[in-house]
Amino acid sequence: MPDPITERIAEWGIHKLGFALVNKTNGVITSFGDVTMHPGAISLNISAGNNTDNALAADDGRYYGGAGSKTKTGELVVALFNNWFRTNVLGEISEGGGLGEGDASSVEFAMLWETNSDQGGTRNVWYDCTAGDIVKNFQTNTVDGTVTYATETSTITSTIAELPNGERRRKWSCEKGSANYESFFDAVYFPTSGTTGSTTGN
Repeated sequence: MPDPITERIAEWGIHKLGFALVNKTNGVITSFGDVTMHPGAISLNISAGNNTDNALAADDGRYYGGAGSKTKTGELVVALFNNWFRTNVLGEISEGGGLGEGDASSVEFAMLWETNSDQGGTRNVWYDCTAGDIVKNFQTNTVDGTVTYATETSTITSTIAELPNGERRRKWSCEKGSANYESFFDAVYFPTSGTTGSTTGN
């Protein structure tokens, strides 16, 4: 548990962002690829889904409660998505010195990011994500001189996943000063038991 004296009470923007591809066998994550850092993160607006829409009724009662279908969605805004994200995550095609869009859909990946807080950083990982197509917002200039800079947004959806050790997790996070904080972006961390690791953050 975080020390109540040093536990964060406020946090601000994202200043580190990374992605790692997910490898699965029969729906179970077997490994994570190397973490690739992405520059230019601006914001991540997170909303929580619930599993009530997936509940089923049968035998005159609640038959299936939708367990495992709970999700979180993040509107990830960056200055510009780089070619690694476009080709490796979204499946765009590198051809003729440029990028083409074909029939490919987003592959599954882990997303890692750090938020700045009053007590330092909070580092978060969503284990099993997919990304929506990029939405572009181009720069605008108003007559009073106000400039709205160009950004790009992708909707990231995170779901509960079975990890290589059999544990089921959707996310994990840690505070500055805790174990695994310094090495967080070296590789995708996942707990080795149901009681290991801090579970604070987003």
